[in-house]
Amino acid sequence: MQHSWCATQSNTADSSVYPYRRSNAWESLRNILLSPKKHLKRLPLQKDFRVLEVGCGAGFYSVEVARFLTYGILTLIDDQENMLATAKSKMEKAQLDNVHYINADAVRLPLTDGSVDMIYLVTVFGELYAQQTFLKEAWRVLKADGFLSISEHRPAPAFMPMDVVESFVIQEGFDLPEMYGWQWNYTLNFKKITA
Repeated sequence: MQHSWCATQSNTADSSVYPYRRSNAWESLRNILLSPKKHLKRLPLQKDFRVLEVGCGAGFYSVEVARFLTYGILTLIDDQENMLATAKSKMEKAQLDNVHYINADAVRLPLTDGSVDMIYLVTVFGELYAQQTFLKEAWRVLKADGFLSISEHRPAPAFMPMDVVESFVIQEGFDLPEMYGWQWNYTLNFKKITA
């Protein structure tokens, strides 16, 4: 089975998928670079949104988003079962029950057309081995005028420059109404174009 995060799933240092066993160390660094609270402020969220986090990993950003969605739903997708299990444990510890979990590949999102208000990814887009296919899937499952938020920061192994991501996503039927940060630590909030 191919995985959407990268072509290989090894836990070696050169793999672009962050290995589960090192997720705690990565989260400590992420808290400095782009904390969950700072990330939440960058998202175009409403409290009743249906939100999809692609490549949730151990759920570092998921708790703040789920907590914000007092009338909404957060669906976490990752192709590493142990990461999803860790994310689920964090949600249970935070007593959040508005979260769904799917072990799936980002290239074939198991969601119906137009069912999601927002999709977000943090340091995941550069790991996708089939980015164009993912963007077509994202466009399909987003509601009209839905948002696709992509955050990247260094030193993520598969970091992609802001201008490259912007150009690539716009070619797939999205507009870019909002951006935050700078070249090595940014969030781009794209909007689905339907007309």
